[in-house]
Amino acid sequence: EERVDALEAAIATFDHDNRDRHDHEIAVGADIAIVKTLVFLEFKSQFRREPIQADMEAITREIGLALNALECVYRASSESVGESFSRVGTDLMHILVILIDDEVKNRLRAFSPHSSPTGGSYNRNEVEDDDKDGNQSLEDNDSVDDRKRPVTPPSPHGGSVGSIHDRDIM
Repeated sequence: EERVDALEAAIATFDHDNRDRHDHEIAVGADIAIVKTLVFLEFKSQFRREPIQADMEAITREIGLALNALECVYRASSESVGESFSRVGTDLMHILVILIDDEVKNRLRAFSPHSSPTGGSYNRNEVEDDDKDGNQSLEDNDSVDDRKRPVTPPSPHGGSVGSIHDRDIM
């Protein structure tokens, strides 16, 4: 709760359009503090086993607040953002890749035909019983193996997203 209050206070402080103030925020290390918060939250989210169970909903909310605060700070001049990136860029990119990867995996799991959005087990009979409106049942689609479908859309470079060619775009 204290971290949430601190992040909300940071957003209230950093949410303005004064570029010189944003430059000063970076000069005094606001960017570093926020990135350290993101690293801590990612570390905390890894506690998914007993006896310590992470509250993923609360952690996700905190991550969103931290990213919002960082976006506010990065309204600074290009020079200050460049200075910040030289200090925290590698760590920030690493944590953002992890966060994005986790989110993609969570969404894929949630929308997988073999699991429910709540993480429960897949019950074929429940789905078939609910399908009384003339929709095609799962039995009619047994030949389709969703696990073999590509997960990533094709890239304009000929590969899939995440391929070696995407590095040229970044």
